[in-house]
Amino acid sequence: MNDWGSTNRLPAHVALLEGVVLDGDLHLLTRPAYPQPGGSETPLEMLNRPDAFFALTLAEGGVALVPKAQVLEITCPEDVPPPDPDRLTAAQQVDLEVILPGGAEHRG
Repeated sequence: MNDWGSTNRLPAHVALLEGVVLDGDLHLLTRPAYPQPGGSETPLEMLNRPDAFFALTLAEGGVALVPKAQVLEITCPEDVPPPDPDRLTAAQQVDLEVILPGGAEHRG
């Protein structure tokens, strides 16, 4: 038995550092070990895997291998199940402003 199981697709909007925007579906692993309903990892867990790239099935067809190091932001229109409640109470929200090499600003 291998460690890879099936995946759930989650629609996402992926913005890259150089200004390219990709729309498509993220592939989130499904395993019984994941506590979320449906047993699927979250987009954050997918991004924290050691792989340098992730697959995105593009809305217009085809697949892109997206380098994680080039991702500025990923937004998902669907509701993603909330993370572990203990993490929510332990986390602190911090306002952040990032100025990219081209001068573009990103706040969040």
